[in-house]
Amino acid sequence: MNQHHVESAKPTGGFTAYMPQAGRTIAVRPDQTLLAAALASGVDYPHRCRSGRCGACKSRLAGGSVTLLPHTRFSLTEEEKAAGFILACRAVLESDVTVKWGRGDEDAADLPAHAVGSDSRVRP
Repeated sequence: MNQHHVESAKPTGGFTAYMPQAGRTIAVRPDQTLLAAALASGVDYPHRCRSGRCGACKSRLAGGSVTLLPHTRFSLTEEEKAAGFILACRAVLESDVTVKWGRGDEDAADLPAHAVGSDSRVRP
């Protein structure tokens, strides 16, 4: 069984995100996106715009569920969502998650897809 260390205490009402590529599990506050929490924890998560326009933070949700904040359809298509991809910059956790970034992961096709919802409300 793989075990990983949570690097900071789980916040009240928050969740954790395990990122196998970084070998880390981080705490994610309810008011943070996955990308914001990763960067605040010192994880070198691939990204560019941080606003759901470029797709650079596109990742595979390998476990758990998220709600996606508004983003362009060009950065993440409905087909990609159905295949289990998310944008870390627009992902608000609904549970503890496991996330792998990049489409070149050799084992990405073996990862199960999990729930991805959409939220039409704009959050800071």
